[in-house]
Amino acid sequence: MGTSVYGKLSYGIYIDCTELPWSDDKYDNIEDWWLDVNNFINPIEFPYTKDGNYKEGFYSGHPSVNKYFENIRNFHKENPIPIKIVYDGNYDSEVHILTTKTMFAC
Repeated sequence: MGTSVYGKLSYGIYIDCTELPWSDDKYDNIEDWWLDVNNFINPIEFPYTKDGNYKEGFYSGHPSVNKYFENIRNFHKENPIPIKIVYDGNYDSEVHILTTKTMFAC
């Protein structure tokens, strides 16, 4: 017979809902929302169709595909998201805790 203990210690804002600015149909995640909030425009064409396949002329490893994602990584490196999302809860209720990115250990 085993016992498990689960806990999180976070200093942040407790939000008991799932409707956050980055959780609508427009964004897949907070990273995409952050790009939009900052008016990021990737100079490289989005390499995928609506179905998720490569557009004509693009393929895995294509220099433009690599550059497209490199531009996004560089933007996030230079403009980091100032918060971290800590998820908690269960299937009935998802809880979000928005915390600062810096965590201190004792």
